[in-house]
Amino acid sequence: MCRFATEALLSARSIQARARAAYGRIFLSVGDREQTIRVDWLAFLNNCYHRPRWLCPGCGRGAYHLHDNAGIFACRACCHYDYKSRHRQRFNPAFGQIAKLRRKLRADPPLSPLPPGPRWRMSRVYYDRLVAELARAEAAAYADVGRLLADLDKRLKP
Repeated sequence: MCRFATEALLSARSIQARARAAYGRIFLSVGDREQTIRVDWLAFLNNCYHRPRWLCPGCGRGAYHLHDNAGIFACRACCHYDYKSRHRQRFNPAFGQIAKLRRKLRADPPLSPLPPGPRWRMSRVYYDRLVAELARAEAAAYADVGRLLADLDKRLKP
């Protein structure tokens, strides 16, 4: 990437920075800080191809993306970033299963009544199976929420 493209990319993200490159290194100046980021070439497919990756200035780990954390560029682990999917419905995964089954049954809002089943035999069997699976998942979610509330009551009582 040429110097002007790098500066344009950084300024487009409202980061006032200047970058210059030397062999295997990139020097970033953000405000009054200068940071050196090394570039490593990862060999793959029996050493036929090489792919560039950044070496994190904090831990030295190879990363394809570095994140701006208060003017310091570092890898996801050093910035303490995590994936959102690890925290969605962590206490009760049955809610995700319930939402998926309701989408298959075309019952849009979470607590809406289920639509009437189809009249054809094979489709009706599939519909009945989904409804039974939905009933099991809702019963499991109800029991999990009951246990969660009981645990919270125990924690609140002195």
